[in-house]
Order: sequence, then C-alpha cells, then structure tokens
Amino acid sequence: MDRSTATAGLFLVLLFSCASCVSGEDQPKNNTATSCAALTNCGDCTDDRDCVWCETDGNCQDGGFYGVSGELFGGCRDWRWGQCKGA
Repeated sequence: MDRSTATAGLFLVLLFSCASCVSGEDQPKNNTATSCAALTNCGDCTDDRDCVWCETDGNCQDGGFYGVSGELFGGCRDWRWGQCKGA
C-alpha cells in the first residue's frame, strides 16, 4: 500500500467515525432541563422542537416533526408540532 492510499483510507475512517459530530446526533435534546411532560400548555410545548402537544390528551409529549416519539400507530391521534391548533 502506498502512502497516498493509506492517507486516503485514514481520512475516510476519520470522516465516517465523526459523522454524528457533524449531524448533531450526539447533541443533547433542546429540553434537557425540563422534560416535555412538565410543559402544561400548548404554547410552551410547541415552542420546544423536541416536544409535541397531544390535543387528544391535553398534554405535552416527547416527539418532533413526525409526531410522538415511539408511536407508529395509536396513542395520540391529534398532535401538534411547532404551532397550536387554530394558530
């Protein structure tokens, strides 16, 4: 193996090993001090990008753009992310 091949290989290893550093996957959630469940109204809940307001249950839950975290089917059927109903 020549020197340029070894250097290119090392570069690729470093690049892929730090992909999460660049994407922010290892960054703490926006609401580390307060969990979503502690937010008691739609406005405060939807101001946090890591939370969704469940209109059905009238509570704030962990989630995001695609809905409540960990729920594919069932659970909260009427949720809000980023804005409250009627806003």
